[in-house]
Amino acid sequence: MLGDQECTLLRLAAALPAVPGALDVYVDWLLTHDPLRGQLFQQRLHRQRTDGPFAGALSEGPKERDAWITALGLEAARCEELDFDPLPRRLTIDGAHLALLEPVLDALPFLHVHLVLASHTVASVFTCPVMAKVRSLSWRAQGYEANDDNDQSQITTYFGDRVVAALAASPNVTQLETLWLGGDAAGSTCAQLVAAVPFVALREFSIYEEPVGSDGAAALARAPLAATLRRLSLTRCAIGDAGALALASSSHFAQLEELHLVGNGISPVGAAALRASPHLQRLTVLSGLDLDGSRR
Repeated sequence: MLGDQECTLLRLAAALPAVPGALDVYVDWLLTHDPLRGQLFQQRLHRQRTDGPFAGALSEGPKERDAWITALGLEAARCEELDFDPLPRRLTIDGAHLALLEPVLDALPFLHVHLVLASHTVASVFTCPVMAKVRSLSWRAQGYEANDDNDQSQITTYFGDRVVAALAASPNVTQLETLWLGGDAAGSTCAQLVAAVPFVALREFSIYEEPVGSDGAAALARAPLAATLRRLSLTRCAIGDAGALALASSSHFAQLEELHLVGNGISPVGAAALRASPHLQRLTVLSGLDLDGSRR
């Protein structure tokens, strides 16, 4: 498991650009104390600085992934992916193994957790006390489950609504700062369910390709969570002009800086209402309504 000194250096590096030079300090430390991870990390950082930020966000190779999984003490967990930018930022893990993440989340509170859920693990995942330490969350349905003959058969049952309902009923999620829903992982009622959760620190909320409609957009516009949001993304959610007008007329979005509404069938009437809204004065990005995505 990562030691206290490395955890301190990692958190400083994650605070960039607030702490200039912290990434280089961390690389130097790694090269001395864990040469394999140090060399791999140095190569990734060099690619990012040479080829641009997307080069540092490439998925890891098996050697890099295994080295980090060992360092994080997660050999016993089913961790499918670990993504970097260039620091480790997103971990994909079987929801049944969430409890194993407690020391990792203590060390790396900025880590985004992407859960792989089976239908029978939904309730236990969100009642797990470790969920209260997750700050950034998304999930997807497990691709396969064992049947009675111990053979693998593809899941055909959609249980996205049940997952969001379990999240909404849990007392362990109110501290979430980032929540991403979509891709057959949420359901049509997800906006209404999330709107009822007493979040106190939610900064980013995203729904992707779920038919939440104008009612879902209106529920979010009325919700207390809107007061803390900095970024809201509703992509292909069929909110239409009625949903756009609900967002534009809400007085709760005083802190909102980015609003992404790609593929929602919003006409010039809805677009004009959003651009003219007196409640969206802090907005610097309004995408999905024009070619360049800018508000001004």
